[in-house]
Formats: sequence, structure tokens, C-alpha cells
Amino acid sequence: MSNPVQLPEELFHAVAALIPRLIYIAEEECEIAPIDLLALWHIRHVGKVNAENRNVLLRGELTRMLKLKFRLADPDITKMLDDLQNRGLVERTTITNHERHALFGTTKGQKQVVILTSAGSEKLEHFKTRITTRFGAWGPAASAPVRYATKKMLPIAVSFA
Repeated sequence: MSNPVQLPEELFHAVAALIPRLIYIAEEECEIAPIDLLALWHIRHVGKVNAENRNVLLRGELTRMLKLKFRLADPDITKMLDDLQNRGLVERTTITNHERHALFGTTKGQKQVVILTSAGSEKLEHFKTRITTRFGAWGPAASAPVRYATKKMLPIAVSFA
């Protein structure tokens, strides 16, 4: 068993300071619930890129992640996807055997997918822009311990990703 990595206390201070700000930016400035934003990110980062250069994720894979990580129930996930689709951020559809094989390497299994739309990608980019803008203004004004913690946190966060 390897020795646990000692994380600096400042890391936890930075996380405690940043999470409420990220939630505020998502909800108030980008008009999206944080869980919806996470679902869009998951589709973008885990989904496979199809022939139209759009990120495609098996519906069951998204459902499993939301159940396991966030303890959402099936009706809540359906409601979330209904809302995201109604807002034009995702598209739910069924793919053909050929498409499933091209994207996921097999024709076996479910064919229901969730596709990140251009509007969904734009929502993610809007969030990134707001974070970048806010961080540029907030970073220099933050207290020295928070600035130090944020600087220390970046390589750790990147290594987790």
C-alpha cells in the first residue's frame, strides 16, 4: 500500500472558497443548475465524437453516473434530460447498429444516446468564460492564503482529471 499524499490545508480552504462561487456563477450568471452543468461536462468528456463532430454518450452510462455519484433516481434523471432537451442543450435519440459499432465498438447493448448540441457546448463555453473573467478579477483581490491555495491546487486538480 502506498503512502497517502499529504495535501496542503490551503487546498481545502481553496475548495471551500471556490465551490460556492462556481455554483453561483452556474446558477446566476449562466442560468443552469450545477448538476445540469456537470451532466453536460460528462457528455463532452466521456462521450464519443460522432461523424457530425458531436459528443454522444449512451443514455445508460449517463444514468449510471448520475445514480452512483449523485444518488439521483430514474424519474429525476428523466426530468433533468427533459429539461436539458427542451432548452436545446442535449438531444436524445436512438442510434443504429452501424452507429453504435462505429462509436462504441459493438452492436450489442442499448441504443439510446444523449448528444451534446451546439447550444449545450455554447453553455459550457459560457461557463468557462465567466469563470475565467471572474477568476481574473477575483484572484488578485483574494486574500494571500486563498491565492496561495489556488496556485497550489491547480496542479493537483489537473492530476486528478
